[in-house]
Amino acid sequence: DLITTLRLDSVRFEDDGTICVRVLGKGNKERDIWVSPVIRPILEAWYEIRGDWRGVLFPTKRHLRRQMDPGDLTKRIRSLAKRAGLGHFSPHYLRRTCFSTMLHHGVDLNVVKDIAGHVDISTTARYDLRGELAVRAAAGRLPIPF
Repeated sequence: DLITTLRLDSVRFEDDGTICVRVLGKGNKERDIWVSPVIRPILEAWYEIRGDWRGVLFPTKRHLRRQMDPGDLTKRIRSLAKRAGLGHFSPHYLRRTCFSTMLHHGVDLNVVKDIAGHVDISTTARYDLRGELAVRAAAGRLPIPF
């Protein structure tokens, strides 16, 4: 649901190329989410299509100034997943995959917790899909002084 509520002024392009997105999470708590600079040209291209009028960042196809319905977004994502042969799919899988991928690439669990907006680190730990591969890789990283 979060992405459907984003507004144009929720996004800030920083001088170093990063993107800061101000979001309103659970409990109406505002926080900043930092987005990879790789996404910047994609967003800039979207701005060219969308225009610079104030309002929702990702409007509906028919009403360019109206907020997308979260249910419609879910249907579109599930349709794309089905076309890709992924079977049952939930938008929450994207969140879980994002955080698990960060962990796979060495981002500290506490940092992922903050990015996710979780209060309790055990919630973030449940997002970890790495399984035994991570355990096996960790065993090989322990320095043995021989």
